Amino acid sequence: MLKNNDSISFVATRDPAISRVFYEGTLGLTLVSDEHIALVFDVNGHMLRITMVDKLIPAKHTILG
Repeated sequence: MLKNNDSISFVATRDPAISRVFYEGTLGLTLVSDEHIALVFDVNGHMLRITMVDKLIPAKHTILG
């Protein structure tokens, strides 16, 4: 079922401004949309949504690779 669909990656952030500097400035990703609830980047044809959250519990494992 998934082989016929595009995947979307999600990463959470409490600070969209800092996240935008990192993903756009440091990593060089193209910003597609700055929505009220998420920043959307293009990652080689795939969507990465940086979603705003009130509380963030850092993962102890890789979340994006």
